[in-house]
Amino acid sequence: MTTQGSGSPSIVATKTLDALTASRPPATSRRRTWGSLVWWLVFLAGILYFFVPLYATFVFSLRAQPEFAAYANVFDDQQFVASLFYSAAIGIVTIVTSVLIIVPTAYWVRLRLPRLRPVVEFVTLLPFVIPPVILVFGLTWIAMNAISLLARGSGQRVQVTGAR
Repeated sequence: MTTQGSGSPSIVATKTLDALTASRPPATSRRRTWGSLVWWLVFLAGILYFFVPLYATFVFSLRAQPEFAAYANVFDDQQFVASLFYSAAIGIVTIVTSVLIIVPTAYWVRLRLPRLRPVVEFVTLLPFVIPPVILVFGLTWIAMNAISLLARGSGQRVQVTGAR
């Protein structure tokens, strides 16, 4: 490497490298920008998905005359207050019980039975998977029965296939 004028070879090489990289941004920077934009859009969609229905429900509840009368009526009802406290108590008991079962089990599986980890993960996911599957099969069964009833009433012959 030759130096032109004053300066050591490493300084000249650094200046040349800086000049080459300053002309265009690195490709990872562009990818990171698009990726963060997509994730911000997903985050914004999630926020809207959760808060727009809450806001709409609140606005609808304010239509009662006089204003906030719906809330005054709800808290005056003794059954509502009892139900609210019962729901809170059941929720707290469920959370405490879940923590008391899950935390020791997670440590035990992680430290003593690492080969059993996939089985434990599968079992812990079942409560999230089974209800939607059962809901779909139940709705399918209801829809097939409704179609059969409609077909009988119209006199047309319809063959419905699916889970029964």
